Amino acid sequence: MYNFQIQNPGWDPFIKTLLRSYGGSFENYVSLREFDLAKRTNMNVQQVITGLKQLHEHKILNYQQQTDMPQVTWLKPRQQANSLYINKKAIDERKATAAKKMEAVFAYATHKKCRSQMLLAYFDEANTDKCGICDICLDEKRNKQASEIFDDITNEVIQLLSISSLDLASLVTSTNIGNEKEKIQAIRLLLDAGKIKFAGEKLIISE
Repeated sequence: MYNFQIQNPGWDPFIKTLLRSYGGSFENYVSLREFDLAKRTNMNVQQVITGLKQLHEHKILNYQQQTDMPQVTWLKPRQQANSLYINKKAIDERKATAAKKMEAVFAYATHKKCRSQMLLAYFDEANTDKCGICDICLDEKRNKQASEIFDDITNEVIQLLSISSLDLASLVTSTNIGNEKEKIQAIRLLLDAGKIKFAGEKLIISE
C-alpha cells in the first residue's frame, strides 16, 4: 500500500479518505456508501466507483460494487466434495414420505369416500362419521333419494296395474310419485326386468 502511494501520489488523497472513513477496510470487508465517499472526496459517485474499480484492478483492494440483486453470505466454508457425507438412508426415507403424501393427494381427488373421513384418516383418526356436506356425501344423498323415489314409483305402478290394466299415458298420469321422466324411467326398467308387459296397448303385470 505504502509503495503504491509513493509511486502514485495522485491516489494518496483518495486512499487516505477511504482509510479514515472506513476503519479496517484494508483488513476485512466493510460496507461502504459510494455517495458518502463522493461527498468527502469532492468527486461524483461515478468517479468514486471508477476509482474503486481501478484500485481493485491494481490488487490494492477487493471491491464488490453495490447491487439491488439478492445476495448470499456463506457463514461456513464450502466443504470439498470428497469430504461430504451423504446419508442415503435419510434421503430414501424423505423420498418415500414425499411419495406417500403425493399418493394421499391422488387418493383424495379420485376416491369416492367422504372427504372429511379421508382427511382425518390421513392424520390417523379412524372410524369417524361422515361429514354429510362434502360433494361425495351430497352425491350419496342424491343417489339414495333417487333410489327411494324409484322404489316408491315401482310399488305404485305395480299396485295400479294389479287393480286394472292401463295404457302408458294413463299409467303415467295415475302415478302420483315422481315427475314424468322418473315415472317413464321406472316403467321402462320394469318392462326390461319382465315384471310388467304390454297386452296390446295396455300394460299388465307379468305372470
